[in-house]
Amino acid sequence: MDPEGNQTIGVNLILYSGNEAVTRERDQLVQERTIVKNQLHAELSEAEPNRSSINSITWLQS
Repeated sequence: MDPEGNQTIGVNLILYSGNEAVTRERDQLVQERTIVKNQLHAELSEAEPNRSSINSITWLQS
């Protein structure tokens, strides 16, 4: 309990758990974005880029 007699441990635990979930989701989205950007870069760097693949990857980025 805090100095006023309120129970705050449960609230703090819920907030912490929520922050962990949001952080994990953000990390996953950043990782997916990196994968898509790398795929686009690889397609654009090919000698004969496949236009269909480039359009699909570009669509994923939006």
